[in-house]
Amino acid sequence: MNDPMDGLAALDAKRNRTGRRLPPPRNAPRTQPVVAPAPATVETSPVVESPPAPKPVAPAQQPAPKVTEAKPAQVEAQPPLEKASIYLDPQSDEFLESARIAGRRSKPRVDASRSAVVRLALARLAEQMTPDQVVRELVLRAPAHTGEGRRRY
Repeated sequence: MNDPMDGLAALDAKRNRTGRRLPPPRNAPRTQPVVAPAPATVETSPVVESPPAPKPVAPAQQPAPKVTEAKPAQVEAQPPLEKASIYLDPQSDEFLESARIAGRRSKPRVDASRSAVVRLALARLAEQMTPDQVVRELVLRAPAHTGEGRRRY
């Protein structure tokens, strides 16, 4: 009976004796690190010293700053998002694309990705309708069923 190691040794010997070998490098490795040359110095006008900064006043002596600026609405911590697929008609798809483009053009830029627009629409739908009302609306909009369907045996 043959020893299984003989087969492995034969494969190793074949691999070592045939095939391409890498040629030696054309350039020897560097023995000293390369030092970048210092940038050319450009003469500038003499630096004018600014007056010394006023010493900070102790925190107890400073009056409390008045906050009059309107703060943006605090964003609530959202749970991690889940991946979902939706199927859209061309008009809805065009609307999502135009909303995405408008978000990129606005100042400041807003995350108006397709997913963000769909999340906004679902949040507003949830505020305005219950799930039963959504189902009733879908039943009213659904096309009438005209076919027999698949025969079941």
